[in-house]
Amino acid sequence: MVIERKQAANRTQDRAVRQLADGWLRLQSRCAGWLNRKVNPLPKPAKLVFFLLFAALASGYSLYHLMEGVSANPKTMLSVVGLERTAPVRRFPNQHLQKEAGDSILTAETYQRIRRFRRHMDSLANNPTGRRMFDSITAARPGLLDSVLFVERMHRMQTRLQTQPETFNQPAK
Repeated sequence: MVIERKQAANRTQDRAVRQLADGWLRLQSRCAGWLNRKVNPLPKPAKLVFFLLFAALASGYSLYHLMEGVSANPKTMLSVVGLERTAPVRRFPNQHLQKEAGDSILTAETYQRIRRFRRHMDSLANNPTGRRMFDSITAARPGLLDSVLFVERMHRMQTRLQTQPETFNQPAK
């Protein structure tokens, strides 16, 4: 199902790119047609003069920039400035898991509701008749089960830290 979505997105993107390219080519053709209509009535010597004038101006402009780059004053060129390295910030692993000492982010009631939901989803996944409902829930909310796993791991880590807080607060050896 995910592959089909990606393929559909790619087809839509390809179609949009193709339409942009077609539009650009149409604009180029219209500009070329307009220029041809303006230049065609001119005699051949006038066309040659305009071409030579254009070539001389374009060449002169390119040579000007080439010579400016070769003989540039070092003060006018861009210089590379190094960045200073800042001191690293020390973070303890439990810093984001607790509001204050002893306060839990996840209440026991909320955790029990999440566990009941996880058990219900597991029973749906293992039951042939509930499998369709499980598939529709996971299709509608693709990251839901990953979030449930994350919250369960966070709660386990949180309870482990509350029972043994000194394990993470010891200095590194």
